[in-house]
Amino acid sequence: MNVLLCEGKNDAYFFDETMKERFTNQVYTIYNNDLSKLQEMFGTNCYNFVKGHFPLIIYGDGGKLFIKKALRRVIIDTLGKNNDELHIIMILDDGGSPYEELKEALSEELDSLSGDRSKFTTHLPNLENNNDLFILTHPRSRGILKVRLATVPKSLEEQVVIKTVEIKCPHNHELLENEPHRALEILANEYYDGNRERLIRDSSSWLKDEIWVSKVCNIVR
Repeated sequence: MNVLLCEGKNDAYFFDETMKERFTNQVYTIYNNDLSKLQEMFGTNCYNFVKGHFPLIIYGDGGKLFIKKALRRVIIDTLGKNNDELHIIMILDDGGSPYEELKEALSEELDSLSGDRSKFTTHLPNLENNNDLFILTHPRSRGILKVRLATVPKSLEEQVVIKTVEIKCPHNHELLENEPHRALEILANEYYDGNRERLIRDSSSWLKDEIWVSKVCNIVR
């Protein structure tokens, strides 16, 4: 099973649309920061049903803080409790920060969690770092949890705005001077009757060959 943890609702719209062709009717997307819903997906009562019907779960909204909480929640709820292989892809806007800096922050987060005896009271999990792949195992099961980081240059909103201007109004470069969320709102009002979600979903086909999109698609199994 694959889990995409995204920073925001817009990212969830984008990757939900991106993955539709590959996972027809088999993507379960949570568009708000309802951690209880995410936790329910991996709970004892739902897990076997979910893994049999949804090879891909997408969680969005809430920003970097909520993504960290979501990552910890998925790890705590699954590691050592089943014998499956679970792939988690954290998708972060890089905001201009180097990939290695963001990966190091993720490494520290995973290292802290794997040594937290308040979360793993009997046995602590083992954490390995294999290049861009973090691997967590637990002595209580044969399950493997693999975590990768993928980044969006600057922000998803900025990438969508740049591409939309290129396609819809290539001579209106002044629009790019707006803050990305504001520019996104202007474009949605102008070309989509204010429907920002539809604009973002359409943009997934325009951006599908970008390196950052291809990377996410390639690491989703």
